[in-house]
Amino acid sequence: MTIKQRVWSGISRSRLHDNNNLKLYIIAEDFVLHNARAKIAKQIRHRRNNKASDKKGDLVMRNIMLKKAMWLGTTIAVLFVSFLLCRFTFLDLHGSYQYPVFLLLAGIFAAIIAAIFDGRKVMICTMIGYIGGFAFGIMFGVDGVDQGGAATNNWWVLWTISFIVLIVTGVIWDLLDRRTAKKMVGV
Repeated sequence: MTIKQRVWSGISRSRLHDNNNLKLYIIAEDFVLHNARAKIAKQIRHRRNNKASDKKGDLVMRNIMLKKAMWLGTTIAVLFVSFLLCRFTFLDLHGSYQYPVFLLLAGIFAAIIAAIFDGRKVMICTMIGYIGGFAFGIMFGVDGVDQGGAATNNWWVLWTISFIVLIVTGVIWDLLDRRTAKKMVGV
C-alpha cells in the first residue's frame, strides 16, 4: 500500500475540508511525487552513464576490429607479394601457372579464419609458410620421369605439405599461447 493510499484510507472525503487532514494529504502527495522524480532522475543518470560506457565499449570494439583488419590486410599483402614473386619472378624454377594461385587462395582463406578467431600466430605462420614452403619445395624437389616419359617434379607436394604444416604449427602455437595466458591470469 502506497503512502497516498494510506492517507486516503485514513481521510474520508467529508473530512478532507479539515485543514490538518488536507495538509497531511498534500505532504504525502508531495512525498510521492518527490520519490517519483528522484526515481526518474536516477534512471536518467543511469541511462547517461550506460551510454557513456557503451561509447567506451564501442570504441574498444572498434579498436579491436581495426587491429584485426590491419593484421589481416598485412597478411594478405605479404601473401600477395609472395605470390607475385613465386608466380612471375620464379616461374622458370617451377613452370607452374595455376598452383601458386591455388595456394594463395588457401592462404587467404586461412588468414581470414585466423582473423575471425584472433589467431595472429596463424597469420604469421601463413605468411612464412607460403614463401618458405616454396623455397623448401624448390630446394628439395626431385626431378623424375613418369610412365609416359614426361618430366615430373615433386616440388609442389613439398610446397603444399610445408605450407599446411606451418599453418597447423601456427594453430598449435596460438592454442598453447592462449592456454598459458589463461593459466597466468588464473582462469
